[in-house]
Parts: sequence; structure tokens; C-alpha cells
Amino acid sequence: MKKLICCFAVASLLALGGSAIAELCSIEAAPAATLLLPYFQVDLDNDNGVNTIFTINNASATAALTHVVVWSNMSVEVLDFNVYLTGYDMQAISLGLALKDGLLPITGNGEPESPVGPFSDPDGNSYPDCTELGFPYDNDNAGDGCGELGCTRLADLQEILRGNESDYIYPGDCAALATDGGSIADGYVTVDLVRDCTLQTPCGDGWADPDQGPYFGDNDPTAMGLYDNILWGDYFFVNGGENFAQGDNLVHIQSANPDNQAEVALLANGSFYNRCDDSFAPYYDYRESLGTTFAAHYFLNAQFTGGTDLTVWRDSTEDGTPFSCGSTPGWYPIGQAQVVVFDEYEDTEIPDFCQISPCPPEDPEDKFAPREANIIDMADIATFEAGWIYMNLNEQFGAGEYELRQNWVSQYHNAEGRFSVGYSAIVISDFCENTSVELGESGDEFPEQWPAASPYGW
Repeated sequence: MKKLICCFAVASLLALGGSAIAELCSIEAAPAATLLLPYFQVDLDNDNGVNTIFTINNASATAALTHVVVWSNMSVEVLDFNVYLTGYDMQAISLGLALKDGLLPITGNGEPESPVGPFSDPDGNSYPDCTELGFPYDNDNAGDGCGELGCTRLADLQEILRGNESDYIYPGDCAALATDGGSIADGYVTVDLVRDCTLQTPCGDGWADPDQGPYFGDNDPTAMGLYDNILWGDYFFVNGGENFAQGDNLVHIQSANPDNQAEVALLANGSFYNRCDDSFAPYYDYRESLGTTFAAHYFLNAQFTGGTDLTVWRDSTEDGTPFSCGSTPGWYPIGQAQVVVFDEYEDTEIPDFCQISPCPPEDPEDKFAPREANIIDMADIATFEAGWIYMNLNEQFGAGEYELRQNWVSQYHNAEGRFSVGYSAIVISDFCENTSVELGESGDEFPEQWPAASPYGW
């Protein structure tokens, strides 16, 4: 009997691979139409330094195409490429190999051909319009010792991620702020299920193919973005020099069914890619939005001698564009409504940085999470040895005046040379809720809830 039960469970899992069910506006580790790597780090100067590796998996028997976009820490698109997955396929991607050596994953159903396993649908693995999926650029320098990108393109990409001026991708402009003096490349990555191999990107970057349809379109059969929730994956920070690795699930962002008005209505405050076009709600990506308010533990004691880091992904509500070097975009720095640090005995402290927008311009980096991709050492903002931190990351413009912001927070606890652990913070409130919760007494109501405005103007 036990053997029969096990076999039935496996058969059921395979049958449901293409249509996982989860609740919209409640981010869960379930197959999705978009994956978010909320923060990455690559040490450009040290081969034994930090690297980020992530995986893309196909939960369906039918082959799938995904489009990977690497964004800077200021949310400017700096690299994109396509990954082909056969049924139940998995592709691991090292950002260190991509950003330091120009090596991108070589996948496809042409030459070379991705292996097709016994459970992959033999009739669902053909994309006749896609050739050389691993080579997303018509780059004459490819093969010059710098991988698929070529040395010219790779050198410019590294300069951009160091916070320097671009000569090739965005001539004369900058697209990132320097991290650790420019030695660390950081940002975030999105992975979308798409109809065809493409150089289109969610917010557009000047490289779009005029022969293809839009990236997302309302029931547009030529649009690249699809709505099937079949992708899943995870990520790892690997640091050989410090003898530890950490990881977590990617953020799984599900799509509503565009023909299901009840599901679409849940996204009334905005969808994940609404930043790319704020003329309607939701944007035609129909992806669920993320959280606004989070809670996370931290440890700065003998149990975790390496302390606690937080990675914080923010949405500036702007479509990321390059900016003049020596300046910053108008949205920067991103503010927040309230950050409160608790110890284990409910004592509290308010970190000494700007909590209400607009923040003074003198030192914009002296804020909680001013960029779109951030890493925060809790030792810099907490004096207690251990406890938890409350983070309302909506934008506050005055008492009771808020604008919704979608965000994602993860926590990483380090015991140097022994062990480490990483996982997502707790979501207290999400973007679909039209409120912003502020800790503190307010008459008979505790905590106080304020109505929040959509960042997209409705």
C-alpha cells in the first residue's frame, strides 16, 4: 500500500506541473511567471571573493523560454539574455562567470542542443524562430577570449557596475553607484517566461527589436511576456575567502490570469512591473506585487559572530534609466515610513537616519535602503545585541501621508568560519493592501493605520 501511495503522489505532482495554484498577493514558494533575485554581489577584483549563483527550473513537461535581465543597483538594465529549458529542466547561472568572464549559459533546441529527458514532452520543445539562444548579441568580438559578450562589451559592463561612465552601452552616462569603492558589482535579476527569444526588456532600453511585439501587451498575441506559472528557482551567495555560503528561494512572482477579472482586480494598486508604464493599473504583465512592511531577526552576539546582514530590494516606481555621471536620478534616495529596532525585551530604538521624505540631500547614502538594491549590516544601525527590526518601507511625505512601495527583504546570519543561514523576512503587509501601519499610540487604535496612495497616480 505504501508503494502505491508514493507512486500516486509522484504522478499527481507531474500532472500538476504546469498549473500550480497559489494565492495572489501572498508571495509563496510556488511556480510563477516571473522570478526575482532581489540582490546579487560579485567581487570583480578577487576570484576568491563573493559570487552569486542562481537556478531557473521548469515545472512543466513542455519546453519554456525565459528572458533574464540583470539590473544595476540603481535599477538600470545592463545585461539580458535568453535561457531555453526543456521539460522539467534546470539551468544554473553563475553571475561571476557572466560579469567577470563574459560567459553566458548556452542553451537551445538547435546547435548545441539541450538534452531532452524522459519526462519532457517530445512535441513541446521547438522554438523555430530562436537560434543560438546563448548568444543574445550580434557581437563581432565574441570568441576573443571574453566569452559570448566579447571583451569590449564585457569591459564596459564591468565599468558600469563599478559606478563608472559607460562607453558602449549607455555612452557618456552612468547606471550604478559604486559599492565598496567599485570592487563589488551588485544589483538584482529578473527572469520572465516569454514567447520567443528576444532582446526586448520589461522597461525598454533602446535595444528592442522593431520586428517583435511589445514585452507585455493586453491579450496581444505578439507580446513576449506569458502568464503561465511554471518557473521556480533558488540562489546562493558563495564566499570562498570567508568560508561560507548562504541561500534562499528566489522570489516567485505569480501572474494573474488576464481573462479572470477577479484575479486582475486584486492588482488594482499596481502590478510588479507597473514601474514600466504607469498609465493604467495593473500593467499588462499582470504579475502580483510584493510586500510593503517586513519584520526580520538580527544577531550581533557570540552565537553569530559575523552578525546579520539584510538585503533590501526597493521599487522607486520609476522605469530605470541611465543618469549623468556625478548626479543621481530624481527618485534617489528612496525613503521609508518607519524603521524601529527591538531587542529581546521589547526595548526599542529609532535608527539615526531620515524617516520622512524628502530626505536632506547632504548624505543620501545615510538612509536605511536608498538604492533599489541594497545590503545593510545591522551592526551599523542597531546597538542591541539581538532582537528584531520593523520596516515599513512605504514612502512617507508627512504625518499620515504615504505612498505605497513594493519591496523585498531577506536576512542572513553569519558565524564566521563555521556556518551561516539566509531566508526571507516576514511580510507584515503587502502592496495589495491600501494601508500603511505606523507603530505608536494613536487614540484608541494601536498601531495606527493610514490610507496609502498608489505610487502610479490613482
